[in-house]
Amino acid sequence: DILVPLDPALIRTNWGEDGGVQSNIIIVSVVLLLAAAVGVFVGVFVIKRRNDSAKRRLAGSDTSSADPGEQNPAPEAQPLNTEVN
Repeated sequence: DILVPLDPALIRTNWGEDGGVQSNIIIVSVVLLLAAAVGVFVGVFVIKRRNDSAKRRLAGSDTSSADPGEQNPAPEAQPLNTEVN
């Protein structure tokens, strides 16, 4: 048997100095893309919800659907009724 002592200086691996940096860049890029996708999804959901609630408020208001000529005049513009029953 031939015995060779292991010398850490002679051990070669496929992990280089920059191999870890490249994987870190990929991981950070994927995380940023996922965060951007979540941000877009939440933004679209919030805007859609805000627009739906605004449409419901406008549909229920008296001023948006009624003709201005058919509205009741303000109380100050109505004549006073002085009759006593």
